[in-house]
Order: sequence, then structure tokens, then C-alpha cells
Amino acid sequence: MLLVYARRVSVDHPLSDAVLLDVHSAAVNVGLTGSRGALLAGIARGIVAQLPAGQTPAAQLRTDLDELNRHELDGGARPIRTWLRNALQLAPLRAEARVFQRALDLLAVAPVDPVAAAPVQPQAPAPAPKPNALPARLPPSKVLEVSQVLQRVLRAARVSMETLVAQLDMDLWNLRDDDWLGLVKSVEAGRHGPIGDGRDAVLALVGAARTFVPANAELKALAAALGGAAAGP
Repeated sequence: MLLVYARRVSVDHPLSDAVLLDVHSAAVNVGLTGSRGALLAGIARGIVAQLPAGQTPAAQLRTDLDELNRHELDGGARPIRTWLRNALQLAPLRAEARVFQRALDLLAVAPVDPVAAAPVQPQAPAPAPKPNALPARLPPSKVLEVSQVLQRVLRAARVSMETLVAQLDMDLWNLRDDDWLGLVKSVEAGRHGPIGDGRDAVLALVGAARTFVPANAELKALAAALGGAAAGP
């Protein structure tokens, strides 16, 4: 005996086009295209009378599914539920019955909004400051120390200030020859654009000095104090 549609308290959610296509294919495969009257049994006559006509039995089946899925009764039920129950009764032992049962189950499942369901991507935390990070600018005492070390070491190696700055493609501008403190101050202040300013520029100056006396321990220690790992071997 075919089941009669009954008013439900729970709300039926419309099936997706993909599910309706599966149901239609299963119904055609099981030979239900000629059982329209049995499939619509129990559905209100007013609803059945309003179903558009299809050109072929298979097309009529798809039209019925679309309209019954779209139609919502008072209380939120959909007449496609009755259609699916009837289909189960007509083909209880066929593999296609699983398709009808799955569609019935999905009526109770709310469709997922792909935008709302998308996982929220957590914002990457701001990078934590490196521990014991060295300041970009040098204190006056360190500028003085660098100038004294450069003067002492390079004088002993007979490397002039002019030779040193040429290594960095710099010129002396208005600096007095052998004014090492003035040179380091000028470099630290960024007056020699190609090598930047601050600690990095002074480190570049010390690095240039080390090319002339690479084994000098005093210059190596100075470079380590200015830039840590940048001191090199």
C-alpha cells in the first residue's frame, strides 16, 4: 500500500540539483517513468494539478521532482517527501532504493552556505622581536671606539683612509685626511648612500678594513660586536 503524505512538524530543506539528478536517474533506471500516478499518490490534488506537463515520461518525471522539491507547505514540509516514500514502496528491493532513501535523509539536512562554512584563516601573528636585537643606530661611545680601532689597525698596516673608502666606492667628501672619527660619524649618519646608514653602514666599513688585514683579531672582535654572525671567520 502506498504511503499517504502527512503533515510534519520538522522542516524539510530543498534538495540540491545534484541529488535531484540522482533521484531522476534512479527512477528512470528502475522503470518508474510509467508510474506517475502511483508516485504522486497522497499529494494534494491542487499541487498535482499545477505541475507543468513534460514532453516525455522521463521529462515529466524531472519536472515533477523539481516542482515538488520547490513547493513548501504550511509548517515547512515538502511534497517531494511523499514522492520519495512512494518510490521506495515501488522499488523496495532494487539498488536504486538507496538513492531514494538518501534523498529522504537529506531533506532533514540544512544546505551548507559555502561562504559561511569556509574556515576562517587565522591571521599570522606579528613576528616577535629577536631577543637581544641590536639597535640600528650606534651610541657615540661605539662610534668613537670604531674610529680608534680603525685608525690603530690600519695605520699599522699602512692602509690610508683614502684607500679604505675607495674599497667601498666612497669618497672623502670634505673630511680631513686621517680624521677617522669624522669618517665613522659620516658613515653612521648615512652620508654615503651606497652603504646605508647606522650600524649596518659602520659594519660595512669595518668589513672593508678586514679585507686588508683579514687575520686581525681586533677587527674581528669589533665586527662581532657590531653584527654578531656577520663578523665572519
